[in-house]
Amino acid sequence: MGDRAVRCLLCVLLATGAGGLVGCGGDEGDADAGAEAGSAPADVRLYLGGLGEIFVVDVEDERAERLHFPALVGGDPSNLIEARGGGFALWSGSRTLFSDFDLARPPSLIGKSRFFVASAEPDRVWLIGNPQGEPGQHGFVREVDTGGTLTTPPLPPPPGYPVAAFSSGLGFQELRQLTLWNAREDQDFDRIPTGGGLVGVSREDAITLCDFEEGRELLIAAVSSGEAIPIDTPPNVVGVDCRAGEISPDGDLLAAPVVTSNRPLSKAPVALGIADLQTHRLTVVPRTRVPSSYRYARWSPDGSSAFILGRASDGPRKGNVESRIVEYTTASRSTREIDVDLGGFYDVVATEAEGPLPSRSYADPGPGDQR
Repeated sequence: MGDRAVRCLLCVLLATGAGGLVGCGGDEGDADAGAEAGSAPADVRLYLGGLGEIFVVDVEDERAERLHFPALVGGDPSNLIEARGGGFALWSGSRTLFSDFDLARPPSLIGKSRFFVASAEPDRVWLIGNPQGEPGQHGFVREVDTGGTLTTPPLPPPPGYPVAAFSSGLGFQELRQLTLWNAREDQDFDRIPTGGGLVGVSREDAITLCDFEEGRELLIAAVSSGEAIPIDTPPNVVGVDCRAGEISPDGDLLAAPVVTSNRPLSKAPVALGIADLQTHRLTVVPRTRVPSSYRYARWSPDGSSAFILGRASDGPRKGNVESRIVEYTTASRSTREIDVDLGGFYDVVATEAEGPLPSRSYADPGPGDQR
């Protein structure tokens, strides 16, 4: 395995110590990770955060609106927008805000922070630090709900960078290890070696890890025991971006952008990869390649579809950029391109479509308004 130029690790850390293994499958086209057919899937709406603007995409009707949204400011936060409690949390410089999905009112203040991490609780976020002179690498860390009510008191965190949340607290990544911090009791309860890898997305008690230094392998480790089990990836997969992926609502599948060429991850087109935690297979969904300068994989709220979104590097400030959205339906194992024009986006939220597609935001002038 040492002669492979690039290798990857996918590590699912189960704080309960239970659950199925993540496995791997064959070449692209073997996309057999599917869900059972059930009730009719809900219509999906995508919110893509840009610089001072937001793009709202109605998936079913293939319609998109580009709306002025000045609360979204420049910068490179760990999270720009995250679905929370019937709306979404967003990073706005030194503040974390909350917006309803209808975008009709200015976002409300959740709290001051350097950045935020979505909590395992669906209506809460972890606020990391305060920009007003708190001590330590990240100052104090606190959990609050979307109304700003404190749910966990401010505490000085352990060393490292907060990268993902689980049911009892946060995971902090240092150079070659992940510290799992029980914020409810203010104590570390485990440390997991990570090699040179990057910790990715989490859901409840599962945390993913991609490692491009140690080898193209899949690992699954039980937090309770620290045991890691390696599983080979398909031979054609040379990179997995689990930080840009998402675990399905039922916790059974991971969707993530994957690279199947020997070009660098930032330059090669990416495709949708699905890791099935029940059948122990990682598959690459055919006909899902998208540009990779900014790439994301997201699940519909009911888990019936996965989306891969990608765009090229920034174009003109107000112009469109090369971008593509592809939907993969798990029950039918079918794909379709969502044909809409988009500008520069830096994060995305998928939610159930409710009400008409917003055509104005709180900052957009309406008929007769002069601004």
